[in-house]
Amino acid sequence: MPDASPSAERREQMLGILAEKTLALACAVQQRALEAETAQEMAQLSHAFVRLSRSVRQSIALHAKEERERLRGDREAADAKAKARAPAVAQRRRRLHYEVMDILSADWDPEIDEDDGESYDLSVALSERLDDLSEAEDFLDIDPDQLIAQLCDELAEEAARADAVRAPPKAAPSIAPPESGP
Repeated sequence: MPDASPSAERREQMLGILAEKTLALACAVQQRALEAETAQEMAQLSHAFVRLSRSVRQSIALHAKEERERLRGDREAADAKAKARAPAVAQRRRRLHYEVMDILSADWDPEIDEDDGESYDLSVALSERLDDLSEAEDFLDIDPDQLIAQLCDELAEEAARADAVRAPPKAAPSIAPPESGP
């Protein structure tokens, strides 16, 4: 359901105004009833007060009903949007994951290079990054090629840092002590 129409919003606003104005009038009538000099005048003003009070209650109830319906419509629209978005997000995530992994592992040769779990770590890091990105409202609007390039850059930097940590420290060149002469 789309956003509330201007006329529906106006009706809701009018009901709120009517309730406030009727309440103010009911308070004025009640005050006059308390100040009435005769029993007949007090009875008439009390009767008017009861009718105005009923009008206030009905206006408030109808305003609350209109507001509930509007809010329910807003929730339904948001739920429908989220439900329609979920498959598109999942498809975009799968495509990005596949393409980024394909690019980053393109130069890996299993005959030469040993994996040591790096591809799994890379896949996990990519999935976590895609989780973060897919929560953004504009995830489906961003150019997929731009996302692929961004993810490849980020993950390549992360892999380089991990390789630097895993690499054994380079040994300092050994200097042999001078040989003593005969």
